[in-house]
Amino acid sequence: MAASGVFLIVSNFADARARELLTSTYGGYPHITLVYTGAATSIKLAALGARVLEASLDADNTPRRLTLRAEDVRVNSFEHAKSGRTRHDVLIGLSAADSGFIERLRDAHVKPQAGAGTLVMREPHITQSIHWSAAAANEEAAEVRAALAAKPLDVYITGFTID
Repeated sequence: MAASGVFLIVSNFADARARELLTSTYGGYPHITLVYTGAATSIKLAALGARVLEASLDADNTPRRLTLRAEDVRVNSFEHAKSGRTRHDVLIGLSAADSGFIERLRDAHVKPQAGAGTLVMREPHITQSIHWSAAAANEEAAEVRAALAAKPLDVYITGFTID
């Protein structure tokens, strides 16, 4: 099986709300997609993930903190190619500053690999949940917004995975 991308794992083990709000989806642990390559690539994904993880550390060598806020929650609906059904993902976007940080990591470490295959890098976000019903997705998004409106959630880039 060919690897298809590098994903930055986000977590906050000290905050119980993180376990409630951020759950694993089809893509695995809660994560931000750094780059999706498709099946064919000449990029050494594990080496890329390690470089980006190291570059994501703060100056004092601690994991980078990202703050998740209510106003960044949205539902993204699209036709799922494999099933032919409409899928509805609840996404938690990142603040402009946090999104810019991820884009700078991509600029420095991923974009120089541009000739190595198909690289997909969408707006940085965390997929909170996946639904086949628009109503269920909208209900979940409202619950996540309410939880984050009461108190934003700090998460940290704690690792990476390749899939």
